[in-house]
Amino acid sequence: MKGLFVKDFELMKEQKNIYLLIIAIALVMTVMSKENYFAIGFLGMIGSLFTISSISYDEFDNGNAFLFTLPITRKGYVYEKYLFGLTIGICFLVLGTVISILASVINNSEVTEIFRQVMPLLSAVIIALALMLPAQLKFGGEKGRIVLISIIGVIFLLGKLIKDNLQALNLNGILQKLSKMNDVTLFWLFLLVSLIALVISMFGSILIMKKKEF
Repeated sequence: MKGLFVKDFELMKEQKNIYLLIIAIALVMTVMSKENYFAIGFLGMIGSLFTISSISYDEFDNGNAFLFTLPITRKGYVYEKYLFGLTIGICFLVLGTVISILASVINNSEVTEIFRQVMPLLSAVIIALALMLPAQLKFGGEKGRIVLISIIGVIFLLGKLIKDNLQALNLNGILQKLSKMNDVTLFWLFLLVSLIALVISMFGSILIMKKKEF
């Protein structure tokens, strides 16, 4: 797994100019926007997307057929992709936080709000990985993106339906209890839910890889 990890980081180095451009865009947009935490969500999500790029590189020109002649297992491959995605996602999230703090200093605005935004966005990055990786491993590049967009669309549709029918679903009481929780408790609750989703996603990805033919 260590070799796969090094390989993916070496692939990232070849695209360092793209990363620098993305970071520059995040910096400019954050300084110019009224919400100084723009860079946190933007870079966090962009960071998690690089895992998808690494899978696409592996699949390019039937590369997986060669890759799995090396002493690696399919389970180890899945573990590495999830670890790589978490590592890059969290690193970019931290970088986005630093940029947001810098923007707050430049704009003479409150820094406390930035740290309140980091907590839910960390859970969002984990959930994004839980959704993206199985879709990419199962369907590949183009089909994987279509399936992922469809999943996100269904989630937003369900969210809207639930929001419009809170009373009928008897969810108002639950929302009131959540609103009374402090930020730290909510953070740990959302983090726990997102990690459970990630573990379920990882085992699903392992099953996908075991059945996949190259």
